[in-house]
Amino acid sequence: MRQVILFLSIILFSSFSGESVREIKGIYLEVEGIERVEGNIGILVFSNKDGFPKSAEKAVLKLEVKVTSNRMKIELNNLPFGDYAFSIIHDINSNKKMDVNFIGIPKEPYGFSNNPSTLLGIPNFKEALVSFTEKQRSTTIKLVSF
Repeated sequence: MRQVILFLSIILFSSFSGESVREIKGIYLEVEGIERVEGNIGILVFSNKDGFPKSAEKAVLKLEVKVTSNRMKIELNNLPFGDYAFSIIHDINSNKKMDVNFIGIPKEPYGFSNNPSTLLGIPNFKEALVSFTEKQRSTTIKLVSF
């Protein structure tokens, strides 16, 4: 009986100490397909279709992260759970803009949440929408290049 009480006490107290599910904070964005480890990843996060995908002034979060590897996991600490659409670019030359050729085709890698096809143009907000909850804390974006 004494061992049962000790066992239950350990379980009870361990559930209140250390790292529990409620203490884990943040939403994560994983970026794959980084071919060159240089420059920055520019991230825009939108909570509605207004301004998506490129109006930084209308984004709920704008973030720039130095590229440190070919695959990165970026924590978005200040973003509460909810529904968001992401647009990102790999700003290889760190000039804080998407470089395009003379007809407007991107010269730098880019991506959107849910990884929709961009062959027919920029995806709409609903195509890129991702829901984040306590159980769903991350999404992966695969960079594409032309």
